[in-house]
Amino acid sequence: KEVVERVLLLRKKYHLGPIRIVWYMAANPWYGMQIGHNRQPVEGGPDARYAKPRSERIRLDTLVDGYTINGAYQLGRSEELGSIEVGKQADLVVLNQNLFKVNRYEIHKTRPVAVMMNGRLVHGEF
Repeated sequence: KEVVERVLLLRKKYHLGPIRIVWYMAANPWYGMQIGHNRQPVEGGPDARYAKPRSERIRLDTLVDGYTINGAYQLGRSEELGSIEVGKQADLVVLNQNLFKVNRYEIHKTRPVAVMMNGRLVHGEF
């Protein structure tokens, strides 16, 4: 209940539109990354209203770290997850586009081409 109340306050403050956007961000990290990187809702592209101050856009590398190594740290598992290193679990995704080269308004279109868990291919192909 408390989380929903905070989400509703943020939605109203930043004019984020329908609440379904918030739930979609949980299922699609690239959607959330695009919003954080641009401080704008995905709908409307570059012309969408942005949340002020625009100077608080989050760098893309910081967002990627948040979904990987920093997420593992929050779980207390950064010694085994969150980065590609010898001795860590081989959990990774291969994406259809390079997040660091794609237009900042196209990040939400990112899709996994292949997914590996514990070093085993569980989705797609290389």
